[in-house]
Amino acid sequence: MNNNEPTSESSSAATGAGRVVRGSGGGLNRRVLVKGAAWSVPAITVSAAAPAFAASCVEEVPGGNEVHATDTNLGNARAALSVPVPDGAGRMQFEVVGGSGGSNFTDGARIIGDLAVSPGQTYLLVAGAGGESYGRQGRGGKSLFGNGGNGGTGQNVRGSGGGGASTLLLGTTVAGATIVAVAGGGGGSHANVYPIPGSGSQAVAARFSGSLRQDTTATYNSSSVTAFGGNGNGGWSGSGMAGETGLLGWMGNRPDTDSAPTASQIRLMSGGGRGGGATAGSPGAGGLPRWVSGPTDFSVDWSPNGSPGSGRNGGNGAVNGTSPQSTSVEGGGGGGYSGGGGGASALANYTGPKPDIYDGRYGIAATGGGGSSYVSGTVIEFDAGLDPRTHTTGAPTGKMGYVKVTFYRC
Repeated sequence: MNNNEPTSESSSAATGAGRVVRGSGGGLNRRVLVKGAAWSVPAITVSAAAPAFAASCVEEVPGGNEVHATDTNLGNARAALSVPVPDGAGRMQFEVVGGSGGSNFTDGARIIGDLAVSPGQTYLLVAGAGGESYGRQGRGGKSLFGNGGNGGTGQNVRGSGGGGASTLLLGTTVAGATIVAVAGGGGGSHANVYPIPGSGSQAVAARFSGSLRQDTTATYNSSSVTAFGGNGNGGWSGSGMAGETGLLGWMGNRPDTDSAPTASQIRLMSGGGRGGGATAGSPGAGGLPRWVSGPTDFSVDWSPNGSPGSGRNGGNGAVNGTSPQSTSVEGGGGGGYSGGGGGASALANYTGPKPDIYDGRYGIAATGGGGSSYVSGTVIEFDAGLDPRTHTTGAPTGKMGYVKVTFYRC
């Protein structure tokens, strides 16, 4: 074990004896996590009987606290908040929310749980910032635990940064503290560029450039390639601890602007960054550009890969060329228990006879992968899902992560 790293106990993907795991985010039963209204979670009625401690741990003990990242934490991580367990407290409820990716697209994970505590213990609250949105500096949200990756670079523009991870730690310093819970950050979003210039209108051009949220295998004649796609959210969004792969970009010819392209209609894809893995030290790979052999009247000017995640940090989006169409830029990966990979990018150029509806250049980019999440085996009960807060259209950053704790007497 690296003495400079926070330590973790056994993963909580499985339900241990006497432990309640709620899964993908529907909300908590107030009979289980007392003082539910104070946590702003919906009342969900379930048939299971409340455990014995729920009835006895109803008296709040002063001493709880919370920390929120701000937009100043795009440059420097917010300091950890130290919270000692107050006298008389026997139980702590916590909420850990990772930063969202930039440009109002992805969500960080949210974990709400219950933990037995003792006076004299000290917990550290670490909040990850949301990533910076498209068209700005593209900075990933900073966190003392795991930074979001920076957005990809284009001509005088950057993609969206990934969100930073938020975490609850047991200890007095971040280095060497024991991990209680980690909420992964969301991957930064991307921007595609329609043909410029071209003989068709923007509405027609939309037939030839877009995004997909699932793994896609494109085929043309004997050529077949696969690119990876997903929502790019932080870990625990229905599939467990691992972060989601970022949304992929494509170029091809679908029949209209409302339908998804078929496998034989796609010519070029930029894969999303892979989500961070569910175990420590398993960061997501960077997205890969995928060109399907096709008509000779298309060429690919450049096609850089996204950077992989590094430890708990998200990977950066791909570094593009300097043509005007390189304003198509990729998102950075989210920070987490393991960081997500950055998105890929490619520039396709029509070189055939003109006029033609394909005439122009197509900048195709992808979203960063989400960071993974983690819950220690010492947590008695928890509910995990995505940050439910509403995105603000046009906001300069993604939603900021936060950590909150409240103590109760048992």
